[in-house]
Amino acid sequence: MLSGCAEQSAAPPENDARIVWTYGNADEHGELYTDNQERLNFIDFETMNTALLCSKPNCTHTNENECSAFGMDNHPILHGGKLYFFDVETSFDGDEVTDTTSVYKAEPDGTNRVKISDIEGLSLLRYTRMLIVGDTA
Repeated sequence: MLSGCAEQSAAPPENDARIVWTYGNADEHGELYTDNQERLNFIDFETMNTALLCSKPNCTHTNENECSAFGMDNHPILHGGKLYFFDVETSFDGDEVTDTTSVYKAEPDGTNRVKISDIEGLSLLRYTRMLIVGDTA
C-alpha cells in the first residue's frame, strides 16, 4: 500500500471536458455504453443499476424495429436532457466518394428521434473518439 500527502492545488478546477466514443461515454452521473448487440445502455453511478435505453416496459429488446435501444450506438451523448447520436452514410458517384455524418436528437429513452444536421465530408466512425467541452464537440 502506498500513501502520500500534498498541499491542496491552487490550480483552477477541471473544465467539463469528456471523451465520447461508441463503446463508452461517462460523466459524473453515469455512463452510456453499447453492448455486444449494439443496444444502448446506461449505468447509474449512484445506484450502480444498468438499464437499456428503451421506452417500452415489456420489450424483449431483441427486435431492432421495435426496441428504441437500437440504432443509437454511434457516439451517444446525454446533454441538456436530450440524447444525441450520429449516423454515417457513404455515397458513391463514379470515382467520387462522399461521407456525410447526420446528427440526431432524441429523448433520453430513444424516442422522438429527429435529424438536426448533416455534416458533409465527415465520417464519424464508431472507433473515433470525440472530445466534448461544455456545449462543443
